[in-house]
Amino acid sequence: MRTAPALRLYLDLGDAFSKGIAEGSARRRRVRFPSIVASKLVTPGAQMQQLLVDSREPLLRSPDFDAEAHPRTRSYEGAQAFIEQSASTPAPPGSRFAGRLAAVYGSDRQWLGKHASAENVEALVHKALMLVCADERCDAEVVFVVDTGAKAATVARYVATLPRSIDFAVRSHGRAAVRTLHVRLSAEIIDAATSAIAALPTGIGQRLLLIDVGHFRTKMALLSGNGCERQEQLELGVADCVRRVLRDGQDQGLVADEFAVVRALENARGDAISIGERRFDIGSPLESARRALEEELARGVRRLLLEQYERCGESCHAAAIIGGGAASVGAGLAARLEASAIGLRTVWVTPDPSFLLVEGARQSRG
Repeated sequence: MRTAPALRLYLDLGDAFSKGIAEGSARRRRVRFPSIVASKLVTPGAQMQQLLVDSREPLLRSPDFDAEAHPRTRSYEGAQAFIEQSASTPAPPGSRFAGRLAAVYGSDRQWLGKHASAENVEALVHKALMLVCADERCDAEVVFVVDTGAKAATVARYVATLPRSIDFAVRSHGRAAVRTLHVRLSAEIIDAATSAIAALPTGIGQRLLLIDVGHFRTKMALLSGNGCERQEQLELGVADCVRRVLRDGQDQGLVADEFAVVRALENARGDAISIGERRFDIGSPLESARRALEEELARGVRRLLLEQYERCGESCHAAAIIGGGAASVGAGLAARLEASAIGLRTVWVTPDPSFLLVEGARQSRG
């Protein structure tokens, strides 16, 4: 008979942020950190000029932009001192950094949403365990919340080949002490749509369109008593707003690291953001980007519902907007959908965009 693990972690490895809820013997119950992985820390050079996490993606710049004058680390207080320190205490060969350390100081940063490799999944799992494991020796079960696509397939392969026990060192950069975790690990997968339904308020509707607005992608699932009738994915997300702000804000000198802009937008109050002790008025470009994204998403929703109606002759009258992008465009998208002539009478927007899926997974497990 299998004994219950000392720690159970419900984990949603998002395209841009990983979210988890821990139960049992945990040092932290809720964790959220960037889904960014790197193998090397920044050293002075060309890497410091790459403002985008994925340097292969284009970013239109003003003609007089001087990359050498705007290294990405100037967006973070104390960055120069950290770089000097890392040069004197290099990381062991083969080290992989995940989360904020990789986002801010990684010289080969990769979003999980763009690079869904098993190595990156493993690095993020180690990061999550490092944050929640209360003891150096632990029996842990990870319940992964997944949807569809390449990332979900990678997580499934990781779970299928998961070692029964793992040992890994936890290093705090600049500190001599090394903490080693010994984890006897088990894992399973739970469907994101099932998790979402468990977390939604009752009475929304028996036939429901689930709209998950992420950083790079928006996933749509049409659900009913018969299960999932249809799923689609749009290559649209909050990253489009971030890129617009970076592009249009250059006339104010807004030449900041992409991740710094993401965090600043999360904490924004009104029309201004603060990055590296500097304030920028981004109201106009952000509003323009939001309107464009909301309209594109609304167009995708209308097309899906009309095509599905032509197939089965049954209307959908309710929708739920979830995902990290719900905080940015949820209200505007809901207003557009309710005003359109596609029969959506109820559009619910999650008040908890970060933890709804992992909370739903926890509830569905009882």
